[in-house]
Amino acid sequence: MRFFIRKVNGKNSAIESTLLDLQKEILPSDVPLSPKCGHWWIAYLDTGKPVGFCSVARSATWHNAGYLCRAGVLDAYTGHALQKRLIQVRIRKALNLGWNWLITD
Repeated sequence: MRFFIRKVNGKNSAIESTLLDLQKEILPSDVPLSPKCGHWWIAYLDTGKPVGFCSVARSATWHNAGYLCRAGVLDAYTGHALQKRLIQVRIRKALNLGWNWLITD
């Protein structure tokens, strides 16, 4: 299996729907986060099927910091280092934005 990660526009209605569906399936006990804010990526199988996602947004609490808000991979596609790759794309984005810190909970 081959995967690719693409930065997406959460304001696009089709992308928004995909991100909301992924959040509901991967994180069923959480309230989905709106994809209209922050920066979002989708991990795709080489067939084009979306299998994971992640996001980062400017921290509302700390200056010069980003918040790793959301991430997940469908159970059938774990074990392929996708979470590591999803962290790496967010680190690169934070560096490009000049943020010195990334936080999560």
